[in-house]
Amino acid sequence: MVYDDGPSRRAAVVGSVFMEPREFEYVLEPQSDGGYLIYVPELPGLATEGQTREEAIAMLRDALPAYLESLREHGMPWPQVERGRVAAA
Repeated sequence: MVYDDGPSRRAAVVGSVFMEPREFEYVLEPQSDGGYLIYVPELPGLATEGQTREEAIAMLRDALPAYLESLREHGMPWPQVERGRVAAA
């Protein structure tokens, strides 16, 4: 099961894919020709789109468990990322 916690731009996966819940930040970008692109920066290749914000998030909800299951089936490790912030003037 995947849930979206709204404005914080995180999605989490809970259930049979992995033992503990894991949250992933997503990026939702409006496209110049309409619709939205949505992707999870720490999961290379996981990107989808939708005509509305809600549709894009729903597409990510559908894609995320399959992506994680594929990692598990292929014995691939979780991508390790470092999070931080940088300021610009």
